[in-house]
Amino acid sequence: MKNNFRVAMLVCCLAAANGALAGGAMTGGANIYMQIAQNMNLISSYQQQTMTQISEAQQVQMQIRNLTNNPLPIQTPDVQRLATQTGQLISMGAEVSNSASSIDQNLSQILGTGTAAGNASLSYSNRFQGINNTVQGVLRTSLLNAGLNRQNFPNDMQAVQALATKVSASDGNVAAVKTLGEVNTAQLAESIKLRDLLSTQAQAESVYMAGQTQKATDAGNIKYGVMGSGNTPRPTPGNNVGGL
Repeated sequence: MKNNFRVAMLVCCLAAANGALAGGAMTGGANIYMQIAQNMNLISSYQQQTMTQISEAQQVQMQIRNLTNNPLPIQTPDVQRLATQTGQLISMGAEVSNSASSIDQNLSQILGTGTAAGNASLSYSNRFQGINNTVQGVLRTSLLNAGLNRQNFPNDMQAVQALATKVSASDGNVAAVKTLGEVNTAQLAESIKLRDLLSTQAQAESVYMAGQTQKATDAGNIKYGVMGSGNTPRPTPGNNVGGL
């Protein structure tokens, strides 16, 4: 909530400054700031989702350790439960990574291809996609080792469930749980990377928005003959910036 309030305040300042410079009309720059603000709010939501994923993945790891260290035989329902949990975590992680990547891809075009801000947004897009690709690569390898192909399954959930069933049937429930543990470990590691990347982008966008707010404020100060934050000289009468 605190972060969302801060974003709203930054956007209001930028919109007011741009509106004043344009005689009260919303400018293209203000629209860009609104896009960035929306992205910042989404990042905040994704951060919360990712923290939940990390916590749940750690719980799955604990269940796997308990099962493998337990002298009692691992039951098929245990394997099925772990497969469902692991499949859900992979799907959730993919949804956040792909969504964040898509948003940054679009934002890079809005900010301008080839510009510093546009290139930074594109870089984040590629890094988010790379996180999902890593998890998908681990899943594909595990499936191939079991004689299965990821392309034969419509979603991650069914793929992980089929993986657990196949390994369990051929090598036993212990082997199936260990295989699920390997996939879950990869998912957990990438979820942590996702959390950190979201945090880094949130901070970068906050700094960018604050910088743009200051620039817009300084530009308004120059227009109306007020000393800017960078000690910008007051325009002399008859020589106002922009001929105004």
